[in-house]
Amino acid sequence: MQETAILNMVPRTSTSKGANKLLRKNGYLPGNIFGKGMESISIAVKKDEFRKSLKEYGRNAVFKLVDPNSEEYTVMAKEINVAPLINEISHLNFQLVSLSEAVKQEVSFKIIGSEFLESKRLLLNSHVDSIPVYGLPHDIPHEIDIDVSTMESGDSILFKDIKLPEGITSEIDPELKIISVKGSKRQEVAASE
Repeated sequence: MQETAILNMVPRTSTSKGANKLLRKNGYLPGNIFGKGMESISIAVKKDEFRKSLKEYGRNAVFKLVDPNSEEYTVMAKEINVAPLINEISHLNFQLVSLSEAVKQEVSFKIIGSEFLESKRLLLNSHVDSIPVYGLPHDIPHEIDIDVSTMESGDSILFKDIKLPEGITSEIDPELKIISVKGSKRQEVAASE
C-alpha cells in the first residue's frame, strides 16, 4: 500500500489564459479537481511541490490536496499536460477518489535488462507504452516492470505473460503483443550473405 502525498492548494478565482500564465510565472500549476456528482473546482498547486511529490511517490500516487481552510480532497492525477516546446508541466486534472472504490488508471511499463539485448546486438520493439488497469487507488502501481534480459531474436511478450500486482486487473486482450525482439539489420545482412 502506497503512502498518500500531501499537497497544499489554493483556489483559482480566474481561469483565463492570462491568469493561468501569471500563476505559472509565480511558480504555480493551474489545475482542476473533478469527480462524480460534483462541480469541477479550479485550483493551483506549487509546481516544485508537485514535481517533488511526483518524483517521490510516482505518477499514480494518491494525493491529499489541502486548501487554505484545511478542507481536504483525496485525488489522483488523471491528466498531466505538458507544454511541448518547453517540455514543462502546464496543467493538471485531479480525479476525486474513494480509497475503498476501484478506479481506472493508465500504468506505464518499465523495461529492465535492455542492456543485455544491446550487448547481443538485438533490437527491442515496444508495441505498447502503457495499459489501463483497475484497482483500489493505493494498490495501483507507478509502473509495471518487464524483464527482457533473457529474450532472444524472435521472442515476444504478450499481455498474458505479464504478472499484474495483487488486486489489479485489466480488460486488455491477453494476446496483445507488448514487446518483441529481433536481430539487428547488421546481423540479418551477415546471415543472408
